[in-house]
Amino acid sequence: MRLVVLATVLALTFTACLGDGGSDGGVVVNDRAELERRDADLRRTFEDAIETFLDGDVEGFYEHFSSDFQSRCERNDFRAILAFATVFIGDLSDRDATVDITDVRFEDDRAFVQAKIDVEGTEFDDAEGEGSFSDFWVLEDGEWKADTDEEDPCDLGDGLFGEATITAGTDDDDDDAPSGPGRSRGEAVAIGESVITNDLQLTVLNVNPDAAAEVIAEDDFVAPPSAGNRYVLIRLRAEHAGEGEETRSVSGSDFSLTGSRDLVYDNFEHGCGFYSGEINGEMFPGGSLEGAVCFEVPADETNLILIAAPFFSFDDGDKRFLALE
Repeated sequence: MRLVVLATVLALTFTACLGDGGSDGGVVVNDRAELERRDADLRRTFEDAIETFLDGDVEGFYEHFSSDFQSRCERNDFRAILAFATVFIGDLSDRDATVDITDVRFEDDRAFVQAKIDVEGTEFDDAEGEGSFSDFWVLEDGEWKADTDEEDPCDLGDGLFGEATITAGTDDDDDDAPSGPGRSRGEAVAIGESVITNDLQLTVLNVNPDAAAEVIAEDDFVAPPSAGNRYVLIRLRAEHAGEGEETRSVSGSDFSLTGSRDLVYDNFEHGCGFYSGEINGEMFPGGSLEGAVCFEVPADETNLILIAAPFFSFDDGDKRFLALE
């Protein structure tokens, strides 16, 4: 099952998440002879793009896409798409991976690449059309960039999110914004108090606002935070407060952080690297589990607030806010 999921996510990354071929972007070469001459560069770029994706380097991966793509899919939306991918494939950055390009062909101003990926002995290829890397690449401003004819680069399709388009950090209906304890930053609940969203009852148990030493001591694979930053470690409890037999899951991707700068730090890009102590699990009604979420933020961030929102919810009304200071 994991094989199919990873192959599908990679295919989505190079299809539904790409832009329309260079119409408003940089200068795209349409000389086939020149494209063929740059065959070796394309192969190296393709391999680098896949490795960057598997390493979880969102910013680096974003730069492998055409300027037209970047004009159609903003960086925050791209981060949301990659965060979705990690829900299925997890962290692969510590695993050995090889990329075997099986075919390269050129048509007009486009190049098409097909490949197999081996992650610690498991192959992800083009079986049954999944994991295909046949979307085209263009030579833009002297560099190979991934591209496609997809009209909406941030719409993952009816089969995944219905007709919803991922848009990060927007609220088109401020008049209907929820109110009440925990439903806004101004009414964030205190440490030890609970909020409920989508049958999940969430409680912050304790906070370490400068947790680098603690996190590194817990996990040998965690590197220190970047200069000028700190790790914030939040331990919390999640309980399934619903009824019936439907389960609820919770993971680090359900949480983000904000503070005095009014920025949102998501758990995917601003997490604590390879920290393995994150809350993660699935519960039937009555079940509960404890764990942590960890964020890397600037050292001078104050007034920290944890934002809890079920990852697959597109309703701002599901957000809950828990004060950490």
